[in-house]
Amino acid sequence: MGRCKAEMGRCKAEMGRCKAEMGRCKAEMGRCKAEMGRCKAEMGRCKAEMGRCKAEMGRCKAEMGRCKAEMGRCKAEMGRCKAEMGRCKAEMGRCKAEMGRCKAEMGRCKAEMGRCKAEMGRCKAEMGRCKAEMGRCKAEMGRCKAEMGRCKAEMGRCKAEMGRCDEDSPVEAERVNPRYESSCKVLYVPRKMDEE
Repeated sequence: MGRCKAEMGRCKAEMGRCKAEMGRCKAEMGRCKAEMGRCKAEMGRCKAEMGRCKAEMGRCKAEMGRCKAEMGRCKAEMGRCKAEMGRCKAEMGRCKAEMGRCKAEMGRCKAEMGRCKAEMGRCKAEMGRCKAEMGRCKAEMGRCKAEMGRCKAEMGRCKAEMGRCDEDSPVEAERVNPRYESSCKVLYVPRKMDEE
């Protein structure tokens, strides 16, 4: 019985320790449950966030797809742009070459214009001299016409005077117009020569 009581004492002590341990275990389990609740709540939030993240990733992937397609179009457009730029540069090269030829031609044209202007200057000077000469010629012609007029008037007077001469006889002519004797004789001489 002594041994039984001693064993019972040890058993009670062990049961006390077990109860104390069970109390600590229950407390730990409570804390664990609370932590698990918080963990579950956090996991819920995490899952919700993951859902939003996945949805955002889906939108991101779709946007990336559109971006890649746009990039493809952009690259194709860039290729066309580069090709057009190449053609433009080639055209610019031809244009510059043409401009060079045009400038050279303009230089020759200006030189020719210079020669033309110099020639025109000489021509104008020559024309001036020609006009001056023409002026002198006209003045001379005027004087000549005036002289011819006077000559015609003199011839008219001479003919009027000569009309008084006797064409058949110089002697009669001298008698009729002694002042124009020499004129009458001069006029008669060719007539006699014509008759011969």
